[in-house]
Amino acid sequence: TLFAVSDKGHVIEFEPDGTLVQQKLVRKKADFEGITSHPVTGLLYVAVEGDEIILEVDPDGLQVVRDIPIDRTFDGSVLIDPKGDGVEGITFVPAGSGAMGGTFYLVNQSKELEGKDPSIVFEVEITGSASEPKATIVRYFSLGVTDLSGLHYEPSTRQLLVISDDNDLLIETSLS
Repeated sequence: TLFAVSDKGHVIEFEPDGTLVQQKLVRKKADFEGITSHPVTGLLYVAVEGDEIILEVDPDGLQVVRDIPIDRTFDGSVLIDPKGDGVEGITFVPAGSGAMGGTFYLVNQSKELEGKDPSIVFEVEITGSASEPKATIVRYFSLGVTDLSGLHYEPSTRQLLVISDDNDLLIETSLS
């Protein structure tokens, strides 16, 4: 099946032919911007713009398992401005075939290339305890375009596919 999100807090599961499997309002008034899954556990991860959190969601019943706040800082500086455009897409990259571990890549929607709220691809790892997790930025990079609005990891090529909405571009880039 396929999963999608709405910018009103819904998660939807459907068959490839469009048949609805389940739909649920997971969080009222939440701006869901992207969804990805863990290939081993099957858990879903939703990027929430504005709150700048990642929701971990059980696909059976679409129940939130935990909220994972995204630390907006990197090397002591604010990288994602709380008053900026915010997180717009998410994808999971496993550490290896069949691995439980891995990191998330996210994109920031900004219309700026530099400054307090740049349009970037950033990698986060989940740190902290299971009950108090945090998504910590471990690195970031610019693709030289603004308004990044979605991304997908393609395991067969180990490449990221990134969408720039304002620029009408689909960019393929390596993880490095």
